[in-house]
Amino acid sequence: MTLETKKDIMNDFMAGTESVGIMEWLESIGFYEAPASRAHHGNFPGALFDHSLQ
Repeated sequence: MTLETKKDIMNDFMAGTESVGIMEWLESIGFYEAPASRAHHGNFPGALFDHSLQ
């Protein structure tokens, strides 16, 4: 899944909320590329985003 697709999915999820600045912040901290864990399941790039969708 591309970064743009991930951002589109998150935009759809955040629609109708007070999300001013949140999308930029998520990108600035590496949310879309970050692992969900360092040593357990989800320890691969992008897993934090994937886990957030579940």
